[in-house]
Amino acid sequence: MTATPERLDGKDVTEYFDGRIAAEIRLPEAVDRGLLAPFQYFGVSDNVDLSQLHWRRGGYDVAELNNVYTGNRQRADLVVRSLNRYVTDVDKVIGIGFCVSVLHAQFMAEFMNLNGISSIALHAKSSSKDRATAKKRLTHGDIRFIFVVDLYNEGVDIPEINTVLFLRPTESLTVFLQQLGRGLRLSEGKECLTVLDFIGQSHKKYRFEEKFGALLASPRRSVYQEAKDGFLNMPRGCFVQLEKQAREYVLDNIRQAVGNRKILTNRIQSFTEDTGRDLTLANFLQYYHMSLRELYRDQNPVSFSRLCARVGVRASFTDPDEAIITKALTKISTINSRRWIHFLLAYLENPSRAMRDMPRTLAEQMLLMFHYTIWQKPVNRCGFRTSEESVGMLRRNPVLCSEVCDILRINLSQIDFVDEPVDLGFENTLDLHCTYSRDQVLGVL
Repeated sequence: MTATPERLDGKDVTEYFDGRIAAEIRLPEAVDRGLLAPFQYFGVSDNVDLSQLHWRRGGYDVAELNNVYTGNRQRADLVVRSLNRYVTDVDKVIGIGFCVSVLHAQFMAEFMNLNGISSIALHAKSSSKDRATAKKRLTHGDIRFIFVVDLYNEGVDIPEINTVLFLRPTESLTVFLQQLGRGLRLSEGKECLTVLDFIGQSHKKYRFEEKFGALLASPRRSVYQEAKDGFLNMPRGCFVQLEKQAREYVLDNIRQAVGNRKILTNRIQSFTEDTGRDLTLANFLQYYHMSLRELYRDQNPVSFSRLCARVGVRASFTDPDEAIITKALTKISTINSRRWIHFLLAYLENPSRAMRDMPRTLAEQMLLMFHYTIWQKPVNRCGFRTSEESVGMLRRNPVLCSEVCDILRINLSQIDFVDEPVDLGFENTLDLHCTYSRDQVLGVL
C-alpha cells in the first residue's frame, strides 16, 4: 500500500507485482467518499514573472527562484493581504507555507511576524529542539504558520492543518499532491482546507494542466474548459477560484501546451536531460502524466517513434505501412482486455507459437478484431487473404510494431487486476463484422 505510486526517483514500484494494481483511489474520489477533507482553492494573481527563468532538469533554477522571492516585500505583502481576504479568521489558522529555499522560508517567517502573524521557519538546518516542538506550537496556537523547505512534503501527519500556502511553483505533480495532502487530513472541528496558490507568468515548460487535472472529479471535460468555465466539476464540497489575471496565466499556459506538437517535440528532445531517465514511451507518459489518448488525439496523429526521429533522438526509419498504422494508434490505445492483449503480444513476437497456445477459433476471432481495429474494413478489401496475414503485416514494420507492443503493455498495466475469462459466443467470424459494433465486442472481452 502506498500513497505515492509515482515516485520522485522514477522507479516503478509496480514491477514487483507484475505491473498490477489491485485497487486504486485518487484524491477526488477520496474527498467524495469523506476520507479526506474538502478544500477551497484560491489562485492568487502573482506579480512575479517567471517566464524568463532558466529551466533545468525538469524545473526552474532554484537559485533564480530564490533571488526573485527572497526579500521581495511587495510579494510578501500580497501574501498577507490575500490571507486577510480569503481566510475567515487568521487567528484560527493552523498553516504551512512551502518555500523555495531556507532564506525564503526565513524571510517569510520574519515578514509575517512583523505583520502580527506569529510564524517560524523550519528546515533541515533547524535545531532538533525547534523541529521537535514546532508541531505542538502550531497545533496549540502559539504560532500560525510554519514556513518550510524540503520538509513536511511527506511522512508528517498534522491533521489540524487548515491552511496551505504555495509560495513557489511546484513542478512535480507528486510533490504538489504530497504538499496539498498535508492539509487534507480529517480533524475534529476542521470544516475544510483553505489553499492559497500564488500564480504568476510561468515558464513555457511549466504545466498547470496536470496540477489542476489532478483535482477534477471526472475527466469528462478538458482542464482548459474547466478553467475557462470556473472549475464546475470538482469533488463534493470543493471549489477552485482563480483571480482574473491568474486565470489568464493558467489558460494561456494550457492553451500553449495542449495539442501543441512543437512543445511535445521539445519535451521529447530534452527528456533525458530534464529527467535523467531513458526516453521510452512509458517513461515519457508517466513523467508528464499524459495518457495514450492525449498523445495520439491529434486529428492527424504522428507516432511517438516518428516524433523522436524528427528531433534526432532516435535514428530515422522507413516502415512501409506507416500511414495506416499511425492512423490506428488511437484505436489501439483503447484496447482494454487482458486476454486479448496477451494474445496480441505473443502473436507479434511469434505467430505460430501464439496460434498453437490458443484455441484456433478464438485466436482467429481475436485476429479479426485487431484487423478491424487497424483497417476498419473487411480483410479481402484490404488485399489480404486472411486476418493472420493482415495482422502479420505489422511485423514488416519493425519500429511501429515495437511502438504498438509498447502501447499494449501500457494498456495492460492499467487494467484492473480482476479479469475473468468469458466466452465470446460468436458462431463464426462473420458475426463479428455483421452483428457486433466494435465497442460491443470490446465490451464482451
